[in-house]
Amino acid sequence: MSYNVIPITDGIWTIEDGTVRMYLLDGGTEAVLIDTGFGSGDLLGLVKSLAEGARSGKITVVNTHFHGDHTTGNRQFSHFLMGEKEVEFIRDACPADADIQTVREGDLIRAGSVCLKVLDIPGHTPGSIALLDEKDRILFSADSVAKHFPVYMQFPGQSVENYLAALHKMKDLGDKYDRICPCHGELDVEKAYLDKMIHCCEGILDGSIKAGTCLNSNGTLERAYWFEDVAIFH
Repeated sequence: MSYNVIPITDGIWTIEDGTVRMYLLDGGTEAVLIDTGFGSGDLLGLVKSLAEGARSGKITVVNTHFHGDHTTGNRQFSHFLMGEKEVEFIRDACPADADIQTVREGDLIRAGSVCLKVLDIPGHTPGSIALLDEKDRILFSADSVAKHFPVYMQFPGQSVENYLAALHKMKDLGDKYDRICPCHGELDVEKAYLDKMIHCCEGILDGSIKAGTCLNSNGTLERAYWFEDVAIFH
């Protein structure tokens, strides 16, 4: 399978692997890859072809959470950062001799000119993280924001209460970024869309929104809660 590459801004690309999206940031002397997708092709070769820092220095993979559509390509890489609560689930997706380190709220990930601030956003998984690029004013929101794509909150370990708190955290940081770049759905999400997602979560918790259905990516109908164009499986 071939990857679809879309430039975001100077030195930042999104790499689409089917329905999931990764992000590559070139720091000049090093590079950061946010997630590794399904591992459908030569991701390492593609990363090196795009980013000077990937050719001349270390490539650091930041796994936002443990789901397989974000980690299956890990075996092509050597250096990893991930949330403390996710590492036990991601470790087996990495090479046996991989350098794996954990990050927590407020940590700064630096790679050449790249600097990303770690945000703990539990809900979709217990240890999900988002990454804030204050220089380029981008919030990489992983699976906690999705426009015109359902948010999965129906599995064990997922918490709508925690997810709602994470949405409020991202909204409260709105003066730090101009665009939200998620891993599913539309590439660019406006900040105001968070209000819709917050309203949907509140409706689930207080019972004001009743369950309906939404088509899953595998073609099956799943129980979902809708607010306008937001769908949350739960």
